[in-house]
Amino acid sequence: MTAALEVRGLRVRLGAVEAVSDLDLDLAFGTVTGLIGPNGAGKTTALEAISGLVPVSGGRIALNGRPIGHLAAHRRARLGLARTFQSQELFEDLTVAENLLVAGGALVGDDRLPVRLTSAERSTLAMDRALAARPSVVLLDEPAAGLDDAGRAALAARLRALAAGGAAVLLVDHDMRLCWRCATGSRSSRRGG
Repeated sequence: MTAALEVRGLRVRLGAVEAVSDLDLDLAFGTVTGLIGPNGAGKTTALEAISGLVPVSGGRIALNGRPIGHLAAHRRARLGLARTFQSQELFEDLTVAENLLVAGGALVGDDRLPVRLTSAERSTLAMDRALAARPSVVLLDEPAAGLDDAGRAALAARLRALAAGGAAVLLVDHDMRLCWRCATGSRSSRRGG
């Protein structure tokens, strides 16, 4: 069976710093996989490299069996790869409805600006925007930041449901309890760097 996402020997250099060294990762459809590590370990950089936002210095990235390392970020997204960001990257001057529309989402009647949303609502909007195009692989960069226990429980349930729907999810978070709560039979991976 073809992996949803396969990463082999991924290396990223940022100037003189090797931010990611020899990362191997397999994501299977229908699973949530946690990627944990201390600050500065290269987790976010790995997501940026996989999604095409920073250049790689070595390795191979394949989405649904297709090599994508040479493709720009928007082309990877069109093939089914989505991600969220630590800072949520919302369009602050667009309404909630417009934030979803630009991502290909359905028309909703929420005319609030993101500045008027709670932390949990902002996190939900960022995830809704990432999922608007129904990706097969979703990379989540600390989506639980700022959430209380109820928000984390709701996020875990949502991620398990996303995986149950067939998506492959990579969850980067410092909350190991959340990662364990979300894990759904993921394959092992080895992180270098």
